Amino acid sequence: MQPGNLLTDEALRRISAAVRIVEAMPAQRRKRGAHDVPFMQYMHFRVVSEQDDYVVAKAVEDWGTGPTDNTLSTATTNLAKPPHLRRSEYAVEEYGATTWTYDAVNERTADDGDDNTEAQRIISRYLLPSGAFLGSLVLAVRGISNGTGVFVSGEELQWQIEDAREWAKQKA
Repeated sequence: MQPGNLLTDEALRRISAAVRIVEAMPAQRRKRGAHDVPFMQYMHFRVVSEQDDYVVAKAVEDWGTGPTDNTLSTATTNLAKPPHLRRSEYAVEEYGATTWTYDAVNERTADDGDDNTEAQRIISRYLLPSGAFLGSLVLAVRGISNGTGVFVSGEELQWQIEDAREWAKQKA
């Protein structure tokens, strides 16, 4: 097809048929070329509440005209936090002489064993809805090859947050 040419009805039919075939395959094992790799899907969500290992969120269905004008799904989805931000992964974590004790859903204390302690929190925090603010915007991925490793009511969560949040010293 030459640049600027329109697709014919036949070309559109073939493309649609190919898409239906791919969509019918199990999501975990869709083929890409000669390699068998997991199919990954990305979606934006707004955080509704935060738990130790996951957040509860609503999918962004329409961006609207601005940050307070998004249309959100009515259903909620549980999104696994990245592994290094999960509380149950490390109720107490030790590395060398430093011990981290997890105090709350988004707080921990670092202790080097020499009476030096540091309060730490997740930066930037997962903000909950308030007034016109719809909650923190997060990008999540579904289709992680080894799963998320986070279970709620016996079911493994399918979505995991992919962002740059990290632990940092809490201001005094």
